Amino acid sequence: MKRFSRKNIKKFKNKSIKNLSKLQIVPVNYYSKNFKDTKLIPKTSIINYIFSGYNDFLSRQKITDSQGVFALDFNNCFITNSDTFKSGLRSNTINLSFKMNPETPLDKLIAYSFYLKQSYIFEKKNQLEDIKYQIGKDVKRSKIKINEKIYDTTYYKENENYYSIADIFYQNIIDELYKNNNKNINLNIVNKLGLLSCQNILNLITDLISLKLNKILEPETNSVFRPKFANIIKINHDEISMELTFKSELIISRDGQPMDPEYPCGNLEFSLYIDILHGKYKLKKFILSYDINKCGPEIQEVKDESDKSKSNLKAEYIIPASIVTAGIVATPFLISALGGKKKRIKKQKKNQKTKKESKNKKKS
Repeated sequence: MKRFSRKNIKKFKNKSIKNLSKLQIVPVNYYSKNFKDTKLIPKTSIINYIFSGYNDFLSRQKITDSQGVFALDFNNCFITNSDTFKSGLRSNTINLSFKMNPETPLDKLIAYSFYLKQSYIFEKKNQLEDIKYQIGKDVKRSKIKINEKIYDTTYYKENENYYSIADIFYQNIIDELYKNNNKNINLNIVNKLGLLSCQNILNLITDLISLKLNKILEPETNSVFRPKFANIIKINHDEISMELTFKSELIISRDGQPMDPEYPCGNLEFSLYIDILHGKYKLKKFILSYDINKCGPEIQEVKDESDKSKSNLKAEYIIPASIVTAGIVATPFLISALGGKKKRIKKQKKNQKTKKESKNKKKS
């Protein structure tokens, strides 16, 4: 990382904030002076790359839509071979690691995580404001470790101002860069860590995996269920990196039937390692297992009409396959709420029935 020369420091005094925001190597107090308590983040090369590439993305999406494929898939991001994902297996376990596909470098992956997960941002005027708001929102609801110190919901307490939370997060990153590297800060690195702290990137990776699994299990569909995830940031003299860890059960349809949250029948665990300094990423851990035969109750023959009505009652709470078959889904983390709701409804009905029966006994 380059030192900030005296000559450059003099230039700072003579330039406006608008021009300064285009520079990436700045004094340690530059962000706090110019962006703290605002709704903006610095415009660095990654921000310019994202905004300038959106129209090209839309053009690509039109072409891929007409071809019946997705604008981005697992193979675009990670190097695989023909034997990695085998089709037609009702049960399987995959335990591998995947290197980055040069076709999709880190900046493109970051950009597509916003194009595919929050495209509405690019249709508005206040794009930077929306991005800073999202950074603050996702930082607060995530568990982030920066050089062994944990920052989570309890750290931000009752602070509901997401712009302020983004400022706190940026300042924590800047403080670590200052302590571990040199006296000047690369704002492009700070921005990348901020953008990658949005849940867009995890949602995108899990979608790519889910769509890959859909393809090899066709006509079955799947979704993550009860996920757990964390973000580990390391900043030292030799390394600036982020590692996103993810662990979840899987719910999968069986023989074309809807997915049933009562019968999770698979597991997904991965670790996405991102080397910020060198612009690379990889899945250094990827464990996927499933067994279609366990994706529902034991199959029994329906003997009479009363059995059919019981089956129909249960179907009210089963997740339809259409939720995950309309391309890249909005956010798979919402599926976990459906499973919890189902169990609460059943328990509540049972308790109400028991109370009613006890009252009738007392009357008699």
